[in-house]
Amino acid sequence: MGDVDALNATDYSRTVSYLGSEAEVMKSFCELHNCHLRVEQYGVDNWGYIYENETWGGVLGGIYTQNVEVAIGCIYNWYNNITETSNTIARSAVTLLGPAPALFPAWRANIMPFSSELWAFLIMTILLCASVMYLIRFTSFTLKNLRWNLKRDFKHSTAFGQAVLDMFAVFIQQPSGPTSLRSFAARFFLAMILCATITLENTYSGQLKSILTVPLFTEAVDTMEKWSKTDWAWSAPAIVWRQTIEGSNIEKEQIMAKKFVVHDYDFLYNASFRMDYGVGIERLMSGSFTFGSFISAPALETKIVPKDDLYFDWTRAVSIRGWPLMPLFDKHIRACIESGLFVHWERQVSIVEDNRWAKEFHEEPIVRIVAKYLNRKTQEIMLGLASGHINKLPPQKLTLENISGASFALLFGCLFASIVFMLELTVHHFEKFRVSFKSSLSKDKTNEMAQSSSLSPY
Repeated sequence: MGDVDALNATDYSRTVSYLGSEAEVMKSFCELHNCHLRVEQYGVDNWGYIYENETWGGVLGGIYTQNVEVAIGCIYNWYNNITETSNTIARSAVTLLGPAPALFPAWRANIMPFSSELWAFLIMTILLCASVMYLIRFTSFTLKNLRWNLKRDFKHSTAFGQAVLDMFAVFIQQPSGPTSLRSFAARFFLAMILCATITLENTYSGQLKSILTVPLFTEAVDTMEKWSKTDWAWSAPAIVWRQTIEGSNIEKEQIMAKKFVVHDYDFLYNASFRMDYGVGIERLMSGSFTFGSFISAPALETKIVPKDDLYFDWTRAVSIRGWPLMPLFDKHIRACIESGLFVHWERQVSIVEDNRWAKEFHEEPIVRIVAKYLNRKTQEIMLGLASGHINKLPPQKLTLENISGASFALLFGCLFASIVFMLELTVHHFEKFRVSFKSSLSKDKTNEMAQSSSLSPY
């Protein structure tokens, strides 16, 4: 049983459930002015249309054919030469239920203690220090040759490579093998670098320990500006979710309009669990939310609600032009808003509770509304997400995945060193074969010359 009559009912059968804050406005208006309220069901998301060739459909089509007298929704003056709208009733904002911040990949643990800018600065610093150490060694080598009148060649590439390896070892507080520090300049320079890298190494190790202990998350996409810069799409069950921003001059709204796709409830239910997809929800004037049955409590564990809205409209009543009750209805709307009744009705509906859910926890249902509309548990979780709450994981035990980055570096280094070693062996054997072949050719040529000289009559 419902609470109002159907449009084609012949008696007070009460076969239609007419629920919601706007429904309360209509029912209270009819009670106040002694109207007999009859409701026509048009289905979910069926706002309708009116074309120039007089074809029609949905709620707006029912207004156009005067099958119904009045309807309420975010309609605006789309057909202002045919329809008439009331005063604004409530603010209805469209926002998204999007992916929550994700855990950083475990293999990035080794590079996450420092920012990209700091890593670039450290690399440039290592190269600069290696260049200074190379110049010190080259200068010392040259002065020694001049002092003792020696003629030795300085191997520049080997010396610079050794300097880079030595500086890298100093920065990570590890020995790099035998290091010649016969000059005072080299010893003093290396001592200053060691003093500087003590703080650097302790800072890195401390930050790495905290990252391995407490999970670190990516930046939250919690504004529409950030959403527009991602490659994520978003969806809703009807095209009207996009119509307001289709012709917008704001860049982010144009981008969001292009990202929008209409899908059915089955797809939206599966998409609500994805970490690269958004689902449209409505933020009410009271701060609560309305959402489709495709959104469930388990899906909200990895979701957030942005701080701002994509756009907002004002719900209004629409009727055929010249509806005689429109002035009285406008007055009734103002009275409901000024007295706070409308916000009360919104909150009452938004905390709706499924009878089955209430029985599970041995509680009485707050409002008897069919479970397919809203669920109190889901609503409470969504309100928490809107206030900035993000489900974070507790400290975890370290596993092999946490050192996967270091393991990969070690494996890559061993593999690369093995390949280089095999190439060096190949080049060595090739050079050895080339020298041997050249020596044998030279010997054969000498023997031939010796034989030709022994056969000569002179």
